[in-house]
Amino acid sequence: MTNGDISETQRNPYLYNSWYCAGWAHDLGDQLIVRTMLDIPVLLYRTQAGIPVAIKDECPHRFAPLSMGHREGDDMVCPYHGLKFNTQGMCIDARYSDRGREGPCLRTFPLIERQNILWIWMGDPNKADADEIVDYPFFDNPVRLKFYGTTYLNANYELENDNLLDLSHLDYVHRNSIAQDLSLHGAYSAQQDGNCVSSIWYGENVPIADHFLPMFDGEPCQVDTWMKMHWMPASALKLDTGVKRTGAPMSEAIGTLQGHFVTPETATTSHYFWGLTLHPAFAEAGDIVRQATTQAFEDEDRPLIEAVQRRMGKADFWSKRPIILRDDGGAIRARRLLDRLIKAEMSPPVLSTVAAE
Repeated sequence: MTNGDISETQRNPYLYNSWYCAGWAHDLGDQLIVRTMLDIPVLLYRTQAGIPVAIKDECPHRFAPLSMGHREGDDMVCPYHGLKFNTQGMCIDARYSDRGREGPCLRTFPLIERQNILWIWMGDPNKADADEIVDYPFFDNPVRLKFYGTTYLNANYELENDNLLDLSHLDYVHRNSIAQDLSLHGAYSAQQDGNCVSSIWYGENVPIADHFLPMFDGEPCQVDTWMKMHWMPASALKLDTGVKRTGAPMSEAIGTLQGHFVTPETATTSHYFWGLTLHPAFAEAGDIVRQATTQAFEDEDRPLIEAVQRRMGKADFWSKRPIILRDDGGAIRARRLLDRLIKAEMSPPVLSTVAAE
């Protein structure tokens, strides 16, 4: 083990020019959804044509939440003085336009619906490139069974990134649920390809973990198992996990392909979205996998991560001089890469235009 980087250089807590998950597309129906992301209150809704829209949930006149107002067609009407705004952020009220004002005065955000994910760009809209959105083809696969979850975390988003990239914690935090004795039987590697950081565990010819027994008729046996977690900035992750009898072909493996997204609300709170998919041949295992995943986070991960946040308070991660273990390789690489990207970005752009009195 080694001592961590002790730099206490302050930086912005977020990478603004990045695509974040704003939620699951299937959750955005006719209703309004208000979600603070990167300290910015955002109002999400669909137009009458079904197109998802993201605007700042703050009237630029006296800063009332537009979500407390009402809709007129695709437009939002402020509850305070009745100013009306269209989906482009234009105030279409005569009291605004008769003063010779032109252009948008309400901040809007690029929002793209893809593979049941709502992707939002919180930075400079001129830099938003849809080709940079991380691909999750398994969410589009009509054959695979799908399960989705959304939860709230009273902790910094990077602490959850650490948790997801540190798969060795399964043997301790999840010892009563999904532990696999990785530290005893598995081989770990951390890899980086450009801006993609991976934590990979393999176990070959190892004793089957207890929670896998129902998927194998309750029969103890030797298995091959793997978990491959891939992180892309700022906080989009993919997990490929599976198990099969040792010597069996890959076609008999029971595995999941998962997406995990941690979107910062504030410096100490986050939105966590997860989705997992399963081959229909293993439909009977679906409820087991879903329940285990839900229990693992809600009952085991979340209380611990939130306790870590309470202990850290507002302290910077590196200023705490963390001890770094071998199995921290993926999480530390991701943190350092994100640090570099945030420092290169320097500061959030000023995008809103406010009418002067």
